[in-house]
Amino acid sequence: NNETCGVTCAYGFTADEPLQMLVCDAANGYYVDLATGSSAKPRLQCRGKPCAGFAVPLTRGANASDCTGKTTLEQCVIRAQPGYIVSGGNMTCKPDGFFYPDGELQISPKKCDIDPQMNATGVETTCSNATVTQDCWTYCQTGYEGTFTQVLCDMHTERFLAMRGNS
Repeated sequence: NNETCGVTCAYGFTADEPLQMLVCDAANGYYVDLATGSSAKPRLQCRGKPCAGFAVPLTRGANASDCTGKTTLEQCVIRAQPGYIVSGGNMTCKPDGFFYPDGELQISPKKCDIDPQMNATGVETTCSNATVTQDCWTYCQTGYEGTFTQVLCDMHTERFLAMRGNS
């Protein structure tokens, strides 16, 4: 049975050359290239198409620079920006042109360390669960005097920085 078939790339891949048309000679176990008339093997060289985006939204704190230039079936790793934690950051470029996480992708802000001065006698704080880029307050307990201070959890140092104070 001589059947004509076209050799093309799978979905998500592209070829540098045109479709190769062959005739299959099943009885003799070989192919004939219609363009040349000679015995041939499928010779198409396929390469992955570039990935264009992410199937899941990347939130603040994600660094996707490793994914630049990746093509179909290639992998990359989402890394954390300063002050954040990433888990499940392995991504694969699928044939539809989008990156998909290989597991559950989670990007979370880190908590700031409470400065010992914020736990000193007579000091109260709203900062115990503050994460990077969040602000909170420190103030004096009843019977103590001092400054009512707004502080910010710094993403680079993961420590609190004073923003402003009021007496």
